[in-house]
Amino acid sequence: MNRIYTLLLTAVCTLTANAQLKGDGYYRAQSSEQGRYINVIDNRGSVNLSTTDADMAALCTRAGFENIVSDPASIIYIKKMTTGYDFQSQGTGSYSIISYEVKLNDMGDNKYWCSASHAGMTKYLADEIINFMSTDEEKAKGKLVTNVSPGTEYEKYLDWNIIPVSAEDSYFGLQPNVAAGDSYYQTFYAAFPFTFYSEGMTAYYVSQIRESTGKVVVKEITGGVPTSTPVIIKCSAQDAASNKLNVGASASGTASGNKLTGVYFCNPNAGEKHTNVVAFDPTTMRVLGKAEDGSLAFVNNVDLAYIPANTAYITVSASAPAVLKVVTVDEADGLTLKADDKEMIYGDEVPALTYSILDGEPDGTPTLTCEATKTSPVGTYPIKIAKGSLTNEKVTLQDGTLTIHKAPLTITATSFTITQGEALPTYTVTYDGFKNGETEEVLTKKPTVTCTATATSAPGTYEITVSGAEATNYEMYYVPGVLTIAEASAIQTVVSNSKRADVYDMSGRRVREQATTLEGLSKGIYIVNGRKCIVK
Repeated sequence: MNRIYTLLLTAVCTLTANAQLKGDGYYRAQSSEQGRYINVIDNRGSVNLSTTDADMAALCTRAGFENIVSDPASIIYIKKMTTGYDFQSQGTGSYSIISYEVKLNDMGDNKYWCSASHAGMTKYLADEIINFMSTDEEKAKGKLVTNVSPGTEYEKYLDWNIIPVSAEDSYFGLQPNVAAGDSYYQTFYAAFPFTFYSEGMTAYYVSQIRESTGKVVVKEITGGVPTSTPVIIKCSAQDAASNKLNVGASASGTASGNKLTGVYFCNPNAGEKHTNVVAFDPTTMRVLGKAEDGSLAFVNNVDLAYIPANTAYITVSASAPAVLKVVTVDEADGLTLKADDKEMIYGDEVPALTYSILDGEPDGTPTLTCEATKTSPVGTYPIKIAKGSLTNEKVTLQDGTLTIHKAPLTITATSFTITQGEALPTYTVTYDGFKNGETEEVLTKKPTVTCTATATSAPGTYEITVSGAEATNYEMYYVPGVLTIAEASAIQTVVSNSKRADVYDMSGRRVREQATTLEGLSKGIYIVNGRKCIVK
């Protein structure tokens, strides 16, 4: 009978020979024949139980406990279902991928066969058969799982040890990859919750990225790291055996606002279907590393092609520094806030008062006050910033300034039209722009209005100019007027009633005594007060 295999998920490891399935929990799976451990390297695959087809490229096996002790891809959560099990790992599971429950067939002597059945067909999971002539180096490399048929000489490759993960035996230990100062670090991303078994270990999440000051602020996670939480881990030593985790332990820690992004898979050379990577973008990504002074930092690793599996990175803007140093809240420079400078025009409403964060992460809100109002004179006024509800211990507060500028006041000269010979008008102006109900009474110096026209000026237009006004809270803008002197073409009113005049024709004959008007006279030219007037 053909037997293939039917998961596509998990991972398992063992250091003991008396392994066994003990109910729902975290396990490693190890080939009894070759000692190789299953690793989940992708979250895609399929099994066709009605044929001999099975896509197993999401699973591989690796030799050597030292190669999987720090690999979350080797950890499988085996969950009992209706008739079989769901093998869960790396954010996925066998049931979600192939839609079948996996059977664990107890073959005795602590050995299990993994299979799935449908419509009378059963398929099995087997370790890849390695040629006995292969070198140790070749045997240590990852190999894809395969299938063999029971009842043949290869049946032994179907045997798997199911080994519970514990801090004492088949433990999980972190292998740090960054040595900064006197400590060892790594970013870590796993689909299982955990606490620390080894002493001297600390988990952090990134609470804030301060590009302007080149800092990444981290906060400690206490109470354990929940499932699928990307973190930075400070290890107690350089070797994995000194950095053990309690895998699956109850974890109540929180990482609210975590800026880290976790990556499960880095599988760049598995063909079109199973290539599963996150390419490193040096413009907008930073990974854990060291600054030039040896301190821990997130750096632009230009030699990195892909984000490694089960690690994390931060996302930054294209203008971010290449290196951002990692600091705790206590190690940071404290909180520095500045009241924003503001400007307004005299008589307008005071603008909303705001502040900027120059450094740090405020825990609470400051208060902002300014004594200026819409009626305050032109000048500068301090914007006071106080602690308000801030609970930060190290706080630096910088006041701002409100500058009140003069309001624009437009003074427009009134335009006039007179007839040649008439007396010049008394010049006036109009105002536009007074604030707060004010009038020209607030002017400390009244405007001067002038015109080049005189009583004897010829007909035409003459500019009426305004200048010289002054006021404490106003900036003057002047609009000239126009004096239009029209050519005399007829006289209706020669003089006022108090200054009557005699009217003469061109022959010198007086035609009207002490007249105030020329109405009623025949068309022609007349002399009034020595001036020619025409009646049309």
